[in-house]
Amino acid sequence: MKANVIANFELEKEDVKAIKKYCIDEDITMEKLAGRLGISRQFLNDVVNGKGKVSLKLYRRMAKLGIFEISKGITLIMKELKN
Repeated sequence: MKANVIANFELEKEDVKAIKKYCIDEDITMEKLAGRLGISRQFLNDVVNGKGKVSLKLYRRMAKLGIFEISKGITLIMKELKN
């Protein structure tokens, strides 16, 4: 039997800083980053402003782009699952 765990969690302040730094380093706008991630600009703004939560799938997409490390995300998810 296969169990699917859907974990939605808010990003830490360091993750939000990493997203903004990625946009500056890559010289792209938040709209363009949202397009690369396959999400709407409004949803990305909500996540960055602390109003939205990200799924594990979206967190993995961000890690693949090189925004931050996936190992840090796994630690956050484990913390969230314990609560």
